[in-house]
Parts: sequence; structure tokens; C-alpha cells
Amino acid sequence: MWSERDRTGGEAFHAECRQFTAAQQRRLVSTMTRIGLVFVDEHGLHFAPAGEERARSVIRRHRLAERLFMDVLSIRDAASVESNACTFEHILSPEVTDRICTFLGHPETCPHGGPIPRGECCIRHARLRKLIDIKAN
Repeated sequence: MWSERDRTGGEAFHAECRQFTAAQQRRLVSTMTRIGLVFVDEHGLHFAPAGEERARSVIRRHRLAERLFMDVLSIRDAASVESNACTFEHILSPEVTDRICTFLGHPETCPHGGPIPRGECCIRHARLRKLIDIKAN
């Protein structure tokens, strides 16, 4: 859903995912609705606040993992990068995620051009200024 929103800029999503059957999609949406991650209205499927934050966190970890694998480890095989990022995104703690982001220089996009959601480390980094950049009064 997050990637679809990035792609279209839309607020609502249609419950279409090629990797699941229609029955699996209905069960998935039903479960996600029941636990408060999404809601459905006449316009389509929307993230609830808890779902928005959870998706944001997973996407951030995934896209940072892709950057790490491609930029630092020089893995060029797209399928390998994707497969490993899908595994990696589920084991990174918030602290490790922020450390990877800082190590990578707070990248704004993943290798595919998708925006990487900002983290606390990015906010702290934006507030820091080098002494040489501060003008004397």
C-alpha cells in the first residue's frame, strides 16, 4: 500500500496485490482492519494511524537495507538485493536502523528512487551545523 501511494500520490488504495489471490486479499484486509491498521470506505483502503506508522517503519528499514546492500556491499543483482532487504527489514531494531541511516549519510531515496521516510537521526542531523558554517555576529 505504501509503495502504491508513493507511485500514485493517492490517499486511498484499492485492495489489489498480484501476489495474493482475491480470497487472500479479503482475509488480509479483514485482519488488518480488525487490528486497527487500515480502514475501508467508499473511496478505498486507507491506513489508520497505527498502520501508517508501522508501514512507514518497515519501508524505512527496507529502503535503507537496499541502500546498504547496493552502496556499501556492492550487491548489483536486483533480485538478491530485494530478497535480502525483505529479510533484513524484519530484524533491524530502531537503533540499528538509525545507525545504518547515519552511516549512509541520511539518504533521501532508495536505489529505485523511492523516498526513504525520515527517522529521528535525520531530524537530529538536520539540526546540527558545523562551527565553520556559523557566521559570527
